[in-house]
Amino acid sequence: MMGIILSLTAWALGARLDASGSGQVYLPLTAGGGAPIPTATLSPTPTRTATPQGDLGISGRVTWADAPGQPVAGAQVAVSVCLPRQPFTTVTGSDGRYNLTIPALYLNTCAQLTIQVTAEGYTPYSQVVASAALRAQPVRDVALERSTNLAQVDDFLYQLQGMDLDAIGETAYDLVVIDYSRDGSVWEEFSPAEIAALQVSAGGPKIVLSYLSIGEAEDYRFYWQSGWRPGNPAWLDEENPDWAGNYKVHYWDPTWQAIIYGYLDRIVAAGFDGAYLDLVDAYAYYEEQGRATAAQEMADFVAAIAARARQSNPDFIIVAQNAPELATLTTGYLDALDGIGQEDLYYGYAGDDVPTPAGITALWESQLNVFRQAGKVVFTIDYATQIEFIDDAYSRSQARGYVPFCTVRALDQLIINPGHEPD
Repeated sequence: MMGIILSLTAWALGARLDASGSGQVYLPLTAGGGAPIPTATLSPTPTRTATPQGDLGISGRVTWADAPGQPVAGAQVAVSVCLPRQPFTTVTGSDGRYNLTIPALYLNTCAQLTIQVTAEGYTPYSQVVASAALRAQPVRDVALERSTNLAQVDDFLYQLQGMDLDAIGETAYDLVVIDYSRDGSVWEEFSPAEIAALQVSAGGPKIVLSYLSIGEAEDYRFYWQSGWRPGNPAWLDEENPDWAGNYKVHYWDPTWQAIIYGYLDRIVAAGFDGAYLDLVDAYAYYEEQGRATAAQEMADFVAAIAARARQSNPDFIIVAQNAPELATLTTGYLDALDGIGQEDLYYGYAGDDVPTPAGITALWESQLNVFRQAGKVVFTIDYATQIEFIDDAYSRSQARGYVPFCTVRALDQLIINPGHEPD
C-alpha cells in the first residue's frame, strides 16, 4: 500500500520516469539542489493484444457455371477446420442460397479453412480460405460445373424413338442415351444448341450419349445409298431377320469404318458427351462362320473409334452394349471403354417380362464384374413392364453396383419406373 501511495504522490508532484527505462520514478530536485531521489518502482504497462472475435455467419448462392444464374438446389456446403471434428455443413435451398455459422473457437484457432460444395451431376468444388479473409468477406458464391464423370451416375434413360428433348430435360436422369437425330435422318439431326440445352436442362445436369450402331448398317441413315443390297457393296451382308432395314456388315472393312468415322464426327460436332456403341456383338456371327480374328477386329474398331473421338474431345465417353466377354477375349478393348451396357441381364433374354435363365445371368454377371473391377460403369437394360419384375431387376442390379433401367424393347417411350424415379 505504501508503494502505491508513494507512486501516486510522485505523479501528483510531477514525477518523471528514468529515461533508461529502469522503471524508477524520480521527484523533482529538492530546494537544496542535488541528485533526484528515487522514491518508488512501477511495473511496465502490459502490451495490448487483439480481442478474439466471435462466431461468423457465412452465406452465399450456388449456381450453374454452364447456365449462369440458375440455382443449384440441394447442394451440400461443408466447411472443414484444422481441429479434429466433422465439417460444418448445410444444404442449399430451392434458390441455391445457404447460410452457415462457424463458431469463434475454430476461426480463432485455425489459420485456414476449406470450403467444399458438392451436388449430384456436378464437379465438386473446393477452396482453401484464410480465416481472416473469410471474416473480411463472409459472402461466398460458388458456380458449379456440370460433371461428365460416369462414376457419379446412378440413373439413366435409354430412348431412341419419339424423343422430346424438352420432356427429357424436365426429368432428373443423370445420363440419357438418345439417337443423334429425331428420326435418324440427316435433316432431323439435333443441333449443338439443342444438345447443350439438354445437358443443362431444368431437371438437372445430364450426360448425353448418342446411339451409334457399328456392327450393322441401317437403311434410314444418311450414309445409305439407293441400290445397295447384300453383296453390293462387298462389305454389306445379309439383312437382320429380327430388325427390317438393318444389315450385317464386314465391320473390319476400311470403307465401312470410314462411314462410321464420318458418322462419329457428326456426333462429336453436335456436342454429345459420348457415344453408345451397339452391335459390337456382331463379331460372334462372323466367328461362327470361321473368322478367327473377328473378336480382336471388333475390339480394334472400338479402340479406333474412341481414339478418333478423343482427338477432338479428350473426355469423350465410349460405352459399348452387350458382348462383355470381349474384355477377356481381346486386348485393348477394356482400356478403350468407360462403361458397358448389358441388355436382358435379368429379364428379356427369352422374351419381354420373362426372367432370363439363371445360368445366362450368372455368366454375364461374372463377365460384367471384370468391368467393375477395372473401374468401369455397368448399365443394365431389362425389358420388363410388370412392377414386380422391375423391382427385382433394380434390386439385383444395384446390389452388384450396376446402374439399372427397365423399359420397352422398342425404346420409344420416356419411361420413369414407379418407385425408381431418378433423383
